[in-house]
Amino acid sequence: MPLFLKNSASGALKRGYVFFKMQYLAAVYLLIMKDSSTSHKTSKAYTSKNRLQVDTFYRLALLCVSLFLFSGFAISKNNKIHLTKNGASNYLIVLPDKPNDNERRAATILQEYIEKVSGAELAITRESSSHHKNNQPKIFIGTCSSATALFANYRDTLQLDGYRLVTHEHDLFLLGGKRNGVLYAATAFLEDVVGCRKFSAVAEYVPQQTDIILPPLDTTSIPAVNIRVINGPMAEDAEVKAWRRVTTISDD
Repeated sequence: MPLFLKNSASGALKRGYVFFKMQYLAAVYLLIMKDSSTSHKTSKAYTSKNRLQVDTFYRLALLCVSLFLFSGFAISKNNKIHLTKNGASNYLIVLPDKPNDNERRAATILQEYIEKVSGAELAITRESSSHHKNNQPKIFIGTCSSATALFANYRDTLQLDGYRLVTHEHDLFLLGGKRNGVLYAATAFLEDVVGCRKFSAVAEYVPQQTDIILPPLDTTSIPAVNIRVINGPMAEDAEVKAWRRVTTISDD
């Protein structure tokens, strides 16, 4: 199931998840106690002290399993990011002070489709202009100093067209390699996380949801080859190529 569907039904999924775990643990406990009771009756060597020790062990084991399962559930819930809520957002899209063409395109595509999905229009600004807005959450695009400070040498790791989507506290970083990586980071985020689809220059799917909720992210993708050819009329459409994350021979 796409992440955006999970997020849009997060309340129901969470309640169902908790209910399932409670029922499962209760069933396991009853089976253990039933087996324990049967063994008590059939074993002459079984004493009251033995019974108490075994029962205590099973209870502690079940308690540990319960704490493990529910603590993981609580952590994932608390780390979620509300990118938009009720069709509005306080997020800024932040570009480096001297952005390249792909960084500008990535910011524009991101702004356009977030508005199409949720109705919220995120402002695009340069990093030096955003410093006085420290309390405002941000989406950092490409080679911002905030990105390089947290993720040193990431461009070397991502090579030409690799990308990384990563959340840090309340901020989102869309990082890319030295060629088209940052552009692919934006379209991959919109496709894999938000749920948009770009089939051709004239056919797309854009989900409609006023709330865009992000789980904790740290996803990296690096193409196995540098030339990923697309043929036909779509080969000359820059936007389709960005969404499909493909190239032509002339791009190399």
